[in-house]
Amino acid sequence: MQQSAHLQSVVDVINEWKITRHKPFDHILNQYFRDRRFIGSKDRQQISWLCYEVFRHKLILEWWAEWGMKKPCIEAEEPYAIKVLAIYLSLVRKKSPGEIHELFTGEKYGVRQLERIERQMIETIWKQPTYGKDPLHHDLMPEHIRLNTPKWIYDIILEGDAEGKAMLSSLNYPATVDLRVNTLKADRDSILMTFNSIGVDALPTPHSSWGIRIQKRFNLNTLDAYKTGLVEIQDEGSQILCQVTNAKPNTTVVDYCAGAGGKSLAMAMMMNNKGKLILCDTASWRLEKSNERLRKAGVFNVQQKIVLETPEGDEAVLALTEKADTVLIDAPCSGTGTWRRNPDARFRLSQKELDELIEIQAKILNEASFLVKQGGCLVYATCSIVSSENQHQVNRFLESHPDFKLETIEFNGVIHEMLNIRPHTYRTDGFFVARLRRISAV
Repeated sequence: MQQSAHLQSVVDVINEWKITRHKPFDHILNQYFRDRRFIGSKDRQQISWLCYEVFRHKLILEWWAEWGMKKPCIEAEEPYAIKVLAIYLSLVRKKSPGEIHELFTGEKYGVRQLERIERQMIETIWKQPTYGKDPLHHDLMPEHIRLNTPKWIYDIILEGDAEGKAMLSSLNYPATVDLRVNTLKADRDSILMTFNSIGVDALPTPHSSWGIRIQKRFNLNTLDAYKTGLVEIQDEGSQILCQVTNAKPNTTVVDYCAGAGGKSLAMAMMMNNKGKLILCDTASWRLEKSNERLRKAGVFNVQQKIVLETPEGDEAVLALTEKADTVLIDAPCSGTGTWRRNPDARFRLSQKELDELIEIQAKILNEASFLVKQGGCLVYATCSIVSSENQHQVNRFLESHPDFKLETIEFNGVIHEMLNIRPHTYRTDGFFVARLRRISAV
């Protein structure tokens, strides 16, 4: 494909997202490629990269469009995608107005030519005084725009968090590709040696003893180690979270919001396939997704239970009352810690949805707490950087549950009351985890 055709594909995908923006962008992108199987793998990579780059700079590009055209850049209006893409090429790729004109050819399958007002916009932006110093940022640009974060969630994240700006800045960069070695089948040193022998550029992750970081992106499905369950894709932050559960062999561990079982796989490995690992979820289709992953990983100490949306009287839950040594709640959350890999998510989240999630988390914490035996451990975790979903949620739970106490977490030689895995500090997704010990019976 010619570069102009790549640009047209980006315009098409962004326009589709505008119509169905409640859907995750990766779903829209995957459907776009399924409908166009003639697009080769290298072209798909370039189109995908450009799409995600636009989302990583979305608010900045809109601000410059408004500055260059002297009128608001409205997402719902045409030609929104053309404008933000042209500005991205100018400010990020440093293409001159002439080079951009050559890319917007209007040829068959290519993106249309820029209209006069759009060319003027690009020329105005190109000539702006700060160009070449800090071309993306302007002295008049608000801080939440610089950080590509909607104002309402920007205010919430920064409230009482001195590291908020650093976190938001780090979430505008592409995510690393991390693997977790499945120690039921292999060890990290041998996998790294194998990768080195076949030309895969990989290094040990700095914080997880199971982790491998891929230095250059490629199709992981071509790796025998991945196809045979020797490694799993798992962000290093998620691996750290699993280590905090301290799941042990010959115990009963419940993954209360198991989903497709990503963290269950790590805990099964920690348990060395000994004991009982119980995966719970409200959706059977999510649990079904875990079956092939469990088989491939060589995990067999697993039971699965469907939890009703209102589990009062639910036999699957009642049967586990005070039976578990460890219960992990990987709670449904805003996902703000995953914005590196889901840059569109910040534009789909709403205040109403966040408020609803906070109440759901409180409900799940209360429900799952009854499964923990005396002396057992309740581990509450999110992939969020919002304090109301994290430490405030835990404090709220402890106030109404005197039978639990907060247990400190040691990580990297430092004692934490609750562990915030910060993306700007650890180069991982953002996670929160707290460990609560049951000190008395219900």
